[in-house]
Amino acid sequence: MALDKTENSFYKKHGAHIVLAVMIIIQLIYSCYVFAYEKQGTHSDELWSYGLANSYYKPFIYLEDGIYQDDYTGGYEGSDIANKWIDGSVMNDYLTVQEGQRFSYDSVYHNQVLDHHPPLYYSILHTICSFFPNSFSLWYAFSINLVSMVFIQIFLFKLTKLYTDKDTLALTVCLLYGAGTGALSTVLFLRQYCFMTMLITMYYYFSAKLFRSYDKEKGFDLKKYAPPMAVTAFLLFFTNYTMAIICGIFTAVVCLYMLARKRVKQMFVYGLSMTAALGAFCAAYPYVIKHIFLYKNIGNGKAYKGTYRTRLLFVLDLLFKHTIGKEFSIYKSSTIYYVIAVLAVLAAICVPLCFLFRKEVWFKNFVRGAAAWIKALPKKIPADIRAIDGTFVAFLIANTVFVLMLPTMSDIKEMGQPGVRYLFVVMPLVCLTVVGFVYAILRDIPKRVGEIAVLIMAAALICVININEQTPFLAKHTSTYTDLAKDSEGRNVLLFASNGTGNIWYTQCFPSYLRKADGIFISNVNDKESFGRNTDGRQVDMVIAPIETFDKDGEWYKRIIGNDRQFFENNADEMKNIADTAFEEKHKDEIIFADDRLADITDTDKAEVLYSINIQNKYYAVIQLNS
Repeated sequence: MALDKTENSFYKKHGAHIVLAVMIIIQLIYSCYVFAYEKQGTHSDELWSYGLANSYYKPFIYLEDGIYQDDYTGGYEGSDIANKWIDGSVMNDYLTVQEGQRFSYDSVYHNQVLDHHPPLYYSILHTICSFFPNSFSLWYAFSINLVSMVFIQIFLFKLTKLYTDKDTLALTVCLLYGAGTGALSTVLFLRQYCFMTMLITMYYYFSAKLFRSYDKEKGFDLKKYAPPMAVTAFLLFFTNYTMAIICGIFTAVVCLYMLARKRVKQMFVYGLSMTAALGAFCAAYPYVIKHIFLYKNIGNGKAYKGTYRTRLLFVLDLLFKHTIGKEFSIYKSSTIYYVIAVLAVLAAICVPLCFLFRKEVWFKNFVRGAAAWIKALPKKIPADIRAIDGTFVAFLIANTVFVLMLPTMSDIKEMGQPGVRYLFVVMPLVCLTVVGFVYAILRDIPKRVGEIAVLIMAAALICVININEQTPFLAKHTSTYTDLAKDSEGRNVLLFASNGTGNIWYTQCFPSYLRKADGIFISNVNDKESFGRNTDGRQVDMVIAPIETFDKDGEWYKRIIGNDRQFFENNADEMKNIADTAFEEKHKDEIIFADDRLADITDTDKAEVLYSINIQNKYYAVIQLNS
């Protein structure tokens, strides 16, 4: 019997932790499955992660060292790797750590000076890759995300438990977040954002603990909680500049709260500790000044696509459809009509039932209870508002301002669905807010019915999210795709990275695919001269070119589409959307098709379309010559 009591005590104390552990394990297993078997291509930023971390004093594959990328306007003509044959090892060395260059954090720091971000995340990735010299694997960066997601869920659970004192609600928040496409996208995208989300969730938790430590006589326990807050803030600054917005606004709100509590001395101690974290970061990485204040487009909302309103609605659409399944449209929404229809159906069902059971005792008790609940609302709502934790209000204010500022900081609408990465840090708090809000309405229902109802709501939202949304970071290739890195191994590849001269940065998307090639000639479709002048007598074995640059009425285009017609029919809308962007404006009058370039180097009957690959949501045909 004593053993049974011990077991019951253990499960009562740690049951929620066991459930959380199981949830995290299932989430990680599913994430690994999607990463290994569903995610096929890479976003350019994911390869930039490796290049900025591992390339020795050369942050950009297409530029010589020492050039700040926003100052570069030279196109293909100014690139040190374009319009000539380069060895495939150039691509490999860009992504990997070489012997003799392991743990070269000076190079990581240097590369970030010429880019837009602080170096912490890239230093971590470089450390991992340094243990595997001359080896490339996407799993190196993915491992950072897996570990980060574990801590996100743990601290999200702890934060929710701190606010609600309910294990069920804490698990519900973790379930809603972890089972949605927002969390899946966060862990799949190989950039600093998952690591950053981990840090901001830890920052939330330590901040909430600081507020909960308040004592009428002693005030806030700054000695215990200010140091971890300052450290996580410092690490956040060293990961991404935008976190200074959230941390800065939150600090200002907390200082005002301390002032209202007449804790002036503690206000200064707390404020100075956060300021010291920011100062330490600026001292360690002074280039932040150039990156933030000299970056060309910062705050230049007029240069971005659409009005501020349309960009903001796009941001809200990305945020909420990946967390609660709610879409925001720039057009007039028909949601209200669906709501009215659902209410009408419920009324049609409930009115007859109420009439049928009107004399039953249980129904009368239910009516009296509901009436009492409605009568108490005028007192209940103000009391609930006063009971809201101060840190939660501060978090909402800081994150709301951050979301409102996003349309002015980045051309997120032009980026399309991948722009959701800027919202990863907000998603855990959205899930916490939704669950907390619904429970606040239902918590007076006896026998934990309110908690169960919230759990059912979360399960319904998860179904809606996963049915209607898909992570934008899978980069699906055609079904005939095998492995371009293997297929190009030992071959000479002619790469038309883009249609015109202005998009040399598309070269950044190909190092992982061409790292084993023997030779690579990088050009653009509209450059008629360079390849003919600089062939060096080499025979081209493979050509890679954007599908949109082929003549839609030509034989090549028909063969490319015919290679996997079902795939392209399923993506017809996407193909139509990119058709109008196929050629730069200055080339509209004199279009050069990729067909013409192929005709110069091969006979049609001696070439074979292998497959098409997804590069930045554009499709590139991979054509094998002399087959």
